Amino acid sequence: TLLALPNVGRDGHAQVADIIRYYDKLARHTIFIQAGFHWVLGNHGNFQGWANQALAINDIAPGVLLQPRPPDFYPFTSRSKYGPVLWEDKEHYDDDETTNDYRGKFGPGAPDLYNRG
Repeated sequence: TLLALPNVGRDGHAQVADIIRYYDKLARHTIFIQAGFHWVLGNHGNFQGWANQALAINDIAPGVLLQPRPPDFYPFTSRSKYGPVLWEDKEHYDDDETTNDYRGKFGPGAPDLYNRG
């Protein structure tokens, strides 16, 4: 089913809208992933990733789903030795790029320039 959503947020809006709309009909395990390769799945310095979504799903899903009590939420993103990487927006180009073993930052794009004001 194709459903047109109002443009009110970033890509996460679509997943949240589906969860709210279909909460009682979702399977026990549901994967939300972009159709095209998203860079957060790739390799970045000390963060290990994958070349495409299929490799990520085939690597992550079986290990997560076969746990005695699988988690209710598990993010599909590159991994550090501590687990999933938390990616943060830089507020502007002058923002500190400090990262650590579980957190990465990505640069602002043209839509984020309002943060400079």
